[in-house]
Amino acid sequence: MAQLKTNSTVNGGVNYIAAVGSSSTFTANQTFQGVSETVTTKTASFTPDVSTESTFFMSTGSANIILTTPSPSAGKSFTYIHKSSGSLTFSGTIKWKDGAAPAPTTGAGDDVYAFWAEGSAWYGSYAGTYSVPA
Repeated sequence: MAQLKTNSTVNGGVNYIAAVGSSSTFTANQTFQGVSETVTTKTASFTPDVSTESTFFMSTGSANIILTTPSPSAGKSFTYIHKSSGSLTFSGTIKWKDGAAPAPTTGAGDDVYAFWAEGSAWYGSYAGTYSVPA
């Protein structure tokens, strides 16, 4: 049974009801509200399950992390924040901008990576290192 969501605005402010779990075709720009992400925290090597887990992953602690990408499925994406003080290695078919995975920084700061799939491979992007001001 499909869930009904009424929290969407389409076609210049006219509210429509959309059923979750069914397909709809929109012919104009849409604004959807109430979207939220759940962070899945990992403390050891992992393969993101973008079909059942969140699309936002974070590692903490001091473990050495191997992030293995799942099979690429067109339209899937996830974000990963490396907060671990251990090493980070990527495994799987990932196309990086410069042909190789960027090395994570050492010391203070969180390294942020974004991944998206087009069907035959994952594309990886290093967003940078972020730190909380003192």
